Order: sequence, then structure tokens, then C-alpha cells
Amino acid sequence: FAAVFSTYLAMVIGKMFREVLVPIRQLADGKVDITLPASSKNEFGKITAALKIFQSNERQRQEDDRHREDVLDQLANGLHALSDGDFVDKIDSKFPDTYERLRTDFNSSKTSILDAMNRISKSVQDIRQGASKVRQDAGDLSARTEGQAATLEETAAALEEMTASVKSTSDSVVHTNQFVSTVEDGVRESRDIAQRKVSTMTDIEASSNQISQIVTVIEEIAFQTNLLALNAGVEAARAGEAGRGFDVVASEVRALAGRSAEAAKEITSLIEANAARVGEGVTLIQNVSDALEDIVEKTTEVSKHVSDIAIAANEQSLGLSEINSAVSQLDHVTQQNASMVEQTTSFSIGLSNDADELMRLISQFRITEAGGASSLNTFSKPSKSAEAA
Repeated sequence: FAAVFSTYLAMVIGKMFREVLVPIRQLADGKVDITLPASSKNEFGKITAALKIFQSNERQRQEDDRHREDVLDQLANGLHALSDGDFVDKIDSKFPDTYERLRTDFNSSKTSILDAMNRISKSVQDIRQGASKVRQDAGDLSARTEGQAATLEETAAALEEMTASVKSTSDSVVHTNQFVSTVEDGVRESRDIAQRKVSTMTDIEASSNQISQIVTVIEEIAFQTNLLALNAGVEAARAGEAGRGFDVVASEVRALAGRSAEAAKEITSLIEANAARVGEGVTLIQNVSDALEDIVEKTTEVSKHVSDIAIAANEQSLGLSEINSAVSQLDHVTQQNASMVEQTTSFSIGLSNDADELMRLISQFRITEAGGASSLNTFSKPSKSAEAA
């Protein structure tokens, strides 16, 4: 009996072990949808209760694993889209509470990146427009600067010629002023000589008047002598033979008085003619003196004007020299400006090229919804999901 009981007990225990061992192996293989043995109050019942707990935990673990895999798949898809440059699509399916913060943080990060990319896009567009405007303005400024430089160069050359011409004119005016001064001195000397001639002619006229007075006295003396000679002849005739010799003397005296009177008349005629010529000479010399005086005044005025012209020409020459120097400095500054404009143009071209390259890089990302107005929603390369499709 004992042997039979032992055998029976062994069979019962073996059966119970087999009933427990099978679900243990299934649970070990990850199978949770299995039927566990009925609970009992013996030790095998406790094992079955423990297996139920293990089954429940394993089922929860597998469910958590599925949730985690789903979360990871959605995050992976989101990151995959992000790596393809898609900043628009978000994870809309709600995650389990444990992982929900990952979804919200991912979407918030994508939104922040999208906002940043939109701002960058707008900034790049502004940079492109600004660079294009700068390049255009720099080109226009370069052309104007080149034209200004050429004009300044021509102006500088013209000013140099004008400066040389004014300098030559100034030198000529100085020589002319010296010549006018010499002429003025000569005219003054001629005027002084004419005035001295007038004085001399006046003295000659006065002497002629004195001589005329003396001749008048001589004529009176000759007249008186002639009367005396006549009286002497009358007295000699009365004396007869005794007065004959005295009569001869009286005749000679009378003849001498006549010749003296004739000579006095001739001298008077000569003096009158000489006085007339002297008067004409005095008048002519006075006219010459007046003309020379007027010439002196005009020459003095001309000399003053020429002197003023010389001063003005000298000042003009100095002013033109300063202008020429200023134009030379302006030409130098213009050349420097032209060089700076060329550098600015080169920089603006480089900036425009960099902006275009940055725009090309940004255009690889999708930052607007399908059908949006943004020009950056065109990919330069297909997404990995599209390649996979």
C-alpha cells in the first residue's frame, strides 16, 4: 500500500509539476496569453498565484514595451523628417502619460527651430535684397566715381594750364607796369622840360619887350638928333662960309640919325616878328605842357590800373595755385574713394554670393505647410522616406 500510495503521490505531484512547468516555460518565452492552472491552497497553488502575478507583470511589461517602441518609432520618424529638413510636421498622436513630455518637448523644439528658421529665412532674404541693393549702388557709385575722377583729372590739367597762363599774365602785367612807370617818368620829365621851355620863352618875350622899349628910345634919340642936325644945318647956312664945315658935320649926323632910325625900325619889325613867334611858341609849348600834364595824369591812372591788375593777377595766381592744390587733394581722395568703392563692390558681391549660398542651404528645409507662400518649401534633395518609397 505504501508503495502504491507513493507511486500515486508521485504521479499526482508529477502531474502538478507538469501543469506548472508548461506555463513557466511559456512565460519564460514571453507568452502571456496562456491559461494557468487553477489555484489551490497547497504549495502548487502558491506557485500558480505567483505565476499569475508574473503573467500580469509580464503583460504590463510587454504593453510598456509596445508603448515605448511606438514612442520611439514616432520620435524616430519625427527625427527622420527633421533630418530631411522638415520643420513643419509634428507628432500629433498623444503619447502615454509617461512619454507625453517627450512629444511636447519634441514639438516645442521643432516649433522653436521653425521660428528660428523663418527668422533666418527672412533675414537672409533681407540680406540678399540689401546685398543686391548695395551691389547695384556700389556699381552706380563706382561709375560716378570714375566719371568724377576723370572730370577732376581734366579739371586739374585745365587748372594747371590756367595757372601757368595767369602766372604768365601776371609776369607780363608786372613788366607792363614797369614799362608804364618808365613811360610815366619820361612823360613827367618831358612835362618838366616843356614847363622850363615855357619859362624860357616867357623870359625871351620879356627881353624882347625890353629891347623894344630900348629901340623906341633909340628912335626918339634919332628923331631928336635929326631935329638937332636940321637946326644945326639951318644955323650953319646962316653962318655962311664959316658954318660950312659945321653943315657937313650936321649932314653926317642927320644921315647917321636917319640910318639909326631905319635900323631901329628894322629892329622893331624883327622884335615884333620875334615876339609874335615867341608868343606862338609859348602857346604851343603851353599846349604841349598841358597835353603832357594830361598824359601824365592818364599815365598815372593807367599805371594805377596796371598795378591793380598786377596785384589782382598775382592774387588770382595764388588763388589758382591753392585751387589747384585743393583739386589735386580732391583727386587723390577721389582715387581713394574709387578704390574703396571697388572694395565695397567686391565685398557686396561676396556678401550676395554668401547670401545666395545660405538661401540655397535654407531652401533644403521645409518651413511652411504644403501650398504655403514661402519660397523655401522646395527641397533641393528628396527625403529619405521618399527615396524609400
